[in-house]
Amino acid sequence: MIQLDNVTLEYGKSTRVLNNVSFQLESGSFHFLTGPSGAGKTSIFKLMYMDLLPSEGNITLFGRNTKTLDRDEISMMRRKMGLVFQDSNLLPHLSVRENVALPLSLHGPLKDEQTKCVNEILDWVGLSHRLNACPSTLSGGEKQRAAIARAVVSRPRFLIADEPTGNVDDEMARRIMYLFAELNKHGTTVLIATHDASILKAFPYPRLYLRGGNVIKKVPEQTVKRTA
Repeated sequence: MIQLDNVTLEYGKSTRVLNNVSFQLESGSFHFLTGPSGAGKTSIFKLMYMDLLPSEGNITLFGRNTKTLDRDEISMMRRKMGLVFQDSNLLPHLSVRENVALPLSLHGPLKDEQTKCVNEILDWVGLSHRLNACPSTLSGGEKQRAAIARAVVSRPRFLIADEPTGNVDDEMARRIMYLFAELNKHGTTVLIATHDASILKAFPYPRLYLRGGNVIKKVPEQTVKRTA
C-alpha cells in the first residue's frame, strides 16, 4: 500500500506547492493522476521517489515512512520502483540496450531469460532497431520509450510515470498503456500522470484529481476493458 497523509511541500518560506494532500493506493491498483499544469503532480512523484521530503505530513511506501529511511534504505526502496519522468535520464555512455537492462544488471551479469526480456520490451516500444544506439542520437520520443522500457523491465512493485505518452504517436501511446496494464495484472501498483483525454477515455481507471496543490479527490472507478 502507498499512502500520503496530510502532505505539505514548501519551497522556501513563501512558495507552497502541496497543501495537506492525502490519498491511498492499494497494492495492485491502477490510478491516473490528473489536473492542470502546475498543480503539483511532478512534485508528488518526486516525493514518492524520495527525491524530496515533505515539509509536513508523512509518506508510507511498502510499510515504511520515508522520513525514517537512511541513504542505503532509500536505494533499496527505489529498486522496488519503476520511474518515468519527462526527462528520460538515460545514461549517455551506455547504449539503449544497456540503459534498459540497467535495473537487471545491478544484480550481476544478465541471464539468458533476462536478455530475452530486455529485447522483447525494446521490441514492444519500437526500439528493436536502436539497441546499440547512444542516447545522444535518439529523438525525444525514442528517449522516452527507452526510459519506459527501463522502468518496466524488472517488473517493479510500484510504477510511477509522468506524462509517459507525451512524445509518442497515438498508436505507440496505446501500446505503452497496454504494457502498463499488463504489468498491473501481474501485481504492480501503477500511478500515471497524464493530460491525454483519449488515454483517459480508452483506459477508464480511477483518477486522482489535483488542483492548486490543495485539492485531491477520487473520480468513481469505472469498469476497465482489458483487451489488447
